[in-house]
Amino acid sequence: MFATSYYHIWLSTDVTGVEVCAALKNGYALGVGLAVGLMEKAGPDGLAHMYNPKLLCSLRVVAR
Repeated sequence: MFATSYYHIWLSTDVTGVEVCAALKNGYALGVGLAVGLMEKAGPDGLAHMYNPKLLCSLRVVAR
């Protein structure tokens, strides 16, 4: 039902591993959100202009 060529769901008995992955996912989401916010706050003439425009675009897409 939820399986595609790129997405699969498996059952796991590794409760510790699942908890660690969930915590890392949340930390990654916070880091990306912080980076996007800092770049947007800096504006086109600030910090955001020093970075690769393709990276900035991809970070904006991820944050949506």
